Amino acid sequence: MRRDRAPLLLAAALVLLALWAFCWKALGEGWGMAALLLSLHGLALFCLQLFLCHTLRRRWLKLLPALLLVGFAAWVLWGMAHDHSGGWDRLIGGAILWFCAAPAGGVALAWGAYGTWTYRRKNHEQEL
Repeated sequence: MRRDRAPLLLAAALVLLALWAFCWKALGEGWGMAALLLSLHGLALFCLQLFLCHTLRRRWLKLLPALLLVGFAAWVLWGMAHDHSGGWDRLIGGAILWFCAAPAGGVALAWGAYGTWTYRRKNHEQEL
């Protein structure tokens, strides 16, 4: 990927996050809206992770969104495991984990796309 396309990825991520926040706040309920709210932030994190993979040189910075998601999920799971009151708390914890599935999928797909791109680029350079 050329460097001049990296700002487009960042802009797409910011636009998708703004659209997600608008849909969250302004629009009504319904199954279509629920599907949109559960998937749109995954696309935003896909663009953001792909932007980070293409622009950053340090590997640990590229892993930052994935580490934040894993840390947050571990924190929620720990809270669910140590909550002995039962009831709504575990249901809300499960909903939060379900809500984190789309961003985790977006980050994983971005890593797969970046790995495929670098693999093809290295093979193309070896053939020349």
